[in-house]
Amino acid sequence: MRRYLLPLMALFLLCNLVACSKTEMQQSTNALETGNLGAIINDHPTLAIPALPSKENYAIVFNNMDGFWKHAGTARVQNVDIDTFVPQTEDSKKWKQRIEVTHVKTSKSMTAQKYYQQVVHGGLDNLCPYSTPKVKVLHNASNDIIYEYQVLNCGKKPNQAVIGRVIRTPNSINTISYTGMTDRLDDQSRQYMLEIVKGARVE
Repeated sequence: MRRYLLPLMALFLLCNLVACSKTEMQQSTNALETGNLGAIINDHPTLAIPALPSKENYAIVFNNMDGFWKHAGTARVQNVDIDTFVPQTEDSKKWKQRIEVTHVKTSKSMTAQKYYQQVVHGGLDNLCPYSTPKVKVLHNASNDIIYEYQVLNCGKKPNQAVIGRVIRTPNSINTISYTGMTDRLDDQSRQYMLEIVKGARVE
């Protein structure tokens, strides 16, 4: 279990907010054998994951990945779909950069603001036992929030920077989380991370 990333930890917190079935983890790295997965088409990863249990479909589309990224796996934790991407030169177990995209069907009362406050911001206390990372909101709209934080000097946990996004669609919450393992995030790297996260859209 890759315990250093907020999205996986936040999935369990989310189950206090939406109806969850019993815990179930299903993983697949084959992008052609399952309908819940990411696919790389013309060097642009496109996720097409059906919302559960309705027939509504959605896709998170990245148009600015430049063939640098590859799809590293698909998983389902309870009722949350997760797709991961890593650079072409890295793998899902040993990586320095990683993008996670999650999708969960929720009630209409679960707004992007509420999800951010209760799941993202509320989960920061659990990231490090020594100190709570300080989060900064970069974009704050009713259905679309972009934020960033860093985890530093947290024992054996690697230093990391995270730029994330919460997007509300009519029947679901979608998140994008770009994590880079780094002691210090320089301006150029931060701008690249931000452009990837901001450039994603829901279709």
